[in-house]
Amino acid sequence: MNTFDDINQKIFIVIFFLAALLLLWIFVRNKFSEKIQIGSNSRLSHVESRKLAHSAVVSLFEIDQKTVLIMQGKHGVTALDITDTAKSEGSDHAVL
Repeated sequence: MNTFDDINQKIFIVIFFLAALLLLWIFVRNKFSEKIQIGSNSRLSHVESRKLAHSAVVSLFEIDQKTVLIMQGKHGVTALDITDTAKSEGSDHAVL
């Protein structure tokens, strides 16, 4: 009879430990899935990434209401600010 109590206690400890790890994982995932705050009141969020031919990767980020395109290739990285300024100025023409 004593062995059954010992097994039940071990099962309870394992279930309790796994539940604590699960709750911790859910808390961390929810905390860091939101926008990351960098510096003083800067907001950084990842919008989308795509892999292109020849191992090039194109990623879109939003930093302080600006859209930044980052192109990663074999020979380096290029960052371009592609924020749509035509909408903020009230113009119907796009700026190239």
